[in-house]
Amino acid sequence: MREAGDLAKAFGWMHGGRFAPRIVSRGADEAPREAFLGPARKDSMDSLVRFLGRLSDKAAVVSSMAMILVVLLILVEVVARSLFNTSTMVADEYSAYFYVVLVFLGLGFTLKTDGHIRVKALWSRFGGRGRAFLDLAGATVAMGLCLFAIYHAVPMVREAYQLNMVSETPAETPIWIPQLAVPVGLVLFLLQMVAFWLEALGRLLGSDRS
Repeated sequence: MREAGDLAKAFGWMHGGRFAPRIVSRGADEAPREAFLGPARKDSMDSLVRFLGRLSDKAAVVSSMAMILVVLLILVEVVARSLFNTSTMVADEYSAYFYVVLVFLGLGFTLKTDGHIRVKALWSRFGGRGRAFLDLAGATVAMGLCLFAIYHAVPMVREAYQLNMVSETPAETPIWIPQLAVPVGLVLFLLQMVAFWLEALGRLLGSDRS
């Protein structure tokens, strides 16, 4: 139950650090950050970052399963057409749905592992504090854009559900089901951006001020 423990510590940070454990040791570069946040809140912030990171890990597992399903669907379709001169009639449709799941549920994990394409021509010219500040500013803007996307994605799914919209295929799949991956993935992406923002804040406060 590591997730529950880290989440409890995170709420401890928000409520004065009541649940945060005693810090046994720390590096020299941690001192400025702890001086600003306090040991209990610093530890709670780290616990929150780890908890959000594990959410991204779990979403990445689902994303990987979607990738496997895409491959299997295409393989079955190829075999059916080549050997039996028939079709599943749903391979194209459902491979597209699973691809949406693959992409959106993988966003958070990709951010966590620094897998997104980033232009670092300016970022690389700065030192530790400068890079942390740029990461902090970039993450703030990105979170705003993500909130904007979520704001429009949720009504999209709600409308598809209320109007009982289905795909124009033999499967007649309720459209809201594959669409649901969009806001869910964006919310998980937003949470991982919060973790990235907190890490950048920690690096900014923990960097050498000289």
